[in-house]
Amino acid sequence: MNFSEKEASIYLTLLEAGEVTATDLAKRCNLKRTTLYNMLPEMQRRGFIKVTKNKGRKFYFIDDVRNLEQSLEEKTEAVRQMIPELEKFHNISRVKPRIILYEGVIGMKRFYGDIITSVSSGDSILTYIGLQNFYDFVPKEILEKYVGERIRKRVVNKIIAHESDVARDWMNSAKNELREIKILKEQKEIFSGDFKIFANKVAFLSYDEDFFGVIVESKGIHNMMKGLFYAVWNEN
Repeated sequence: MNFSEKEASIYLTLLEAGEVTATDLAKRCNLKRTTLYNMLPEMQRRGFIKVTKNKGRKFYFIDDVRNLEQSLEEKTEAVRQMIPELEKFHNISRVKPRIILYEGVIGMKRFYGDIITSVSSGDSILTYIGLQNFYDFVPKEILEKYVGERIRKRVVNKIIAHESDVARDWMNSAKNELREIKILKEQKEIFSGDFKIFANKVAFLSYDEDFFGVIVESKGIHNMMKGLFYAVWNEN
């Protein structure tokens, strides 16, 4: 009902006391009379309390507690009428890409954790990695936790990687770690980062100085990057 603490005190006191003057009501509620006089007209306007006169004096009382129910129904109906307009704004906001930034080792932990949270059992994560010395940049405990939770959720990781000892290691453990990998023989350009495609999101990572990652949630960008990934995947 959006009652303030003072309004609730006034209402409950009137329920218990019946008809009372403002002076008596102020004493019972332990309120200053000026405060009470400022609140009573608004409560009358909202239909919660009534006022009557007897021998020139005003007495305040509760007419019908069912007015609370009526007020709630009116508010519910008002919200119901607003829903179509609110949904329009919601739909507009949902088509805008959502971007989350991650920095440093703490950010790296959150980054890999958010990927696992985003995917469901049976999903795939598509990864294109240019980093050859991957193990030098990603702490072992972060990587092991990520891989373990991915395996537990039965999520396959499809990787395109450049020739390196790390890529060969991933290929050797591919079956046990739910991984499919294709290694590029020609190494025209090597970059110190990678990107991952999953669950209507695309993640971009850079290891140049300290870890820096960005996850973009956008169906359009996801589909574009997925198409580019498979264009390379199917050629190798």
